[in-house]
Amino acid sequence: MRDQDLDKVRDWLDHCPNTPLGAAVDAHGCPEDADGDGVLDGLDKCPNTPKGCTVDKKGCPSDQDGDGVCDGVDKCPDTPKGCTVDAFGCPADPDSDGVCDGVDKCPNTPKGCTVDAKGCPSDADADGVCDGVDVCPNTPRGYKVDAHGCPIEVNEKETELLDTGMIRLENIQFETKKAVLKPVSITAVEEAARVLQQYPQLKVEIGGHCDNRGSKAMNDTLSDSRARAVLEYVKANFPAIPSSQYSSKGYGFSRPIASNANDAGRARNRRVEFKVLNTGTLRTERNRRHFLRTGESAPPEKLEAPKSAPPDSTKR
Repeated sequence: MRDQDLDKVRDWLDHCPNTPLGAAVDAHGCPEDADGDGVLDGLDKCPNTPKGCTVDKKGCPSDQDGDGVCDGVDKCPDTPKGCTVDAFGCPADPDSDGVCDGVDKCPNTPKGCTVDAKGCPSDADADGVCDGVDVCPNTPRGYKVDAHGCPIEVNEKETELLDTGMIRLENIQFETKKAVLKPVSITAVEEAARVLQQYPQLKVEIGGHCDNRGSKAMNDTLSDSRARAVLEYVKANFPAIPSSQYSSKGYGFSRPIASNANDAGRARNRRVEFKVLNTGTLRTERNRRHFLRTGESAPPEKLEAPKSAPPDSTKR
């Protein structure tokens, strides 16, 4: 009695006479593949492979991304290591921050926030409103902000900037005949800088102005040096301000805003002005801030007619 394929079923009874050696067979000599993976029982080292899985020659499934869902079934075969996945091998990301659960260390990040590789939101100005959502991302430290990240209270200097395109600091004091700010003037300069820090898209000229005492040449030089000194102070102490968009210029006594015939007038003429050069951008910012403060969405550019600034008394 011959058994050509050595499956223990005699040839005359064997309906499958060419069964591979080692395969388990039924009473008719035919091999079985219980898990349907193409590798016969008896040869299959992983006999309970889920349907649809890609297997090797031993019948064992592969899982290239190591997420626990075998290749062939895995609809997301390149899942990052550590991600929690569903039955199809696809990672979950309930907070939609681009970092999958299992890797995300901050799984409840508010929608729209910019996050790091761990899924945690950044807040560059530390105002409690995350980057990506923060409409005013350069808020000075310590300011109370609204849900948009914008300061709740607008101080006089910011109002002046938005309404006139300029912050004017009168009676700024320097050391006599020098371009060195006196300590008494530092607070005013810093207040202006904190306001401007919130508007990094503005281009600003820092202008120095004098009274009419002394020669024109001396005052032109001195006012230019003092304006430059203010610019250098701002650059050194307010790194959030884009210094490349700032310039300085001295005007001497060519643009008085008050009479030089008395002490009060001369004191007003000794001033520093932070003047916005790109007024169109300022207008857009003014409109945007107005709408945000009233709880409405920001308008597109040119939604409303530009507001005219109050008359400028400076001479041109």
